[in-house]
Amino acid sequence: MGGAKGSGSLPSAMPAFAGVGPVTSTSSRVRIVELARAGDKAAFEELVSSWVEPAFRIALAIVGNEADARDATQDAFLAAWRRLPQLRDPERFDAWLYRILVNSCRGLRRDRQRVAVREIHVTAPGEGEEPVDPDGDLIELSQNG
Repeated sequence: MGGAKGSGSLPSAMPAFAGVGPVTSTSSRVRIVELARAGDKAAFEELVSSWVEPAFRIALAIVGNEADARDATQDAFLAAWRRLPQLRDPERFDAWLYRILVNSCRGLRRDRQRVAVREIHVTAPGEGEEPVDPDGDLIELSQNG
C-alpha cells in the first residue's frame, strides 16, 4: 500500500495529517489523544479542529465533490469518536484516522454507485407491432385469460 510519488495513490496524501493544527509536539498530541480516549470531549474537539481541514481535502480528492467530502469527513470523525477506545497506539492516531476516513469515502462511493438507477422507458405496442425492449430485443408476451 505504499504509494509512489506521482502515482496518484492515496498514501502519498497521508503526511497532510502530520503536525497539523494547534497541537505541535508529539507528546502533546499523544496526551490529547489519550484524554480523548478516556472520554474527554474537549480533547476530541481539539483533535477534530486539528485534522478536519486535511481530512476534508483528502476526502474531496477521493470522492470528487464537496458535499460527499463533507459527509465522509463527518462520518469518519463520528466513527473515530465511537472507536477511539479501540485505538491501540495513540502515537498513530493520524494514520488510524486516515484509514477510517478512506474507508468512509469508499463506503460513500460504493453507496452512491448502488443508488444509480437506469431509467427504462417502456411504451405499449401499437396494434400489429411487436413489443421491443430498449436494447432492441423482442419481448415475448403471454396471454392469460
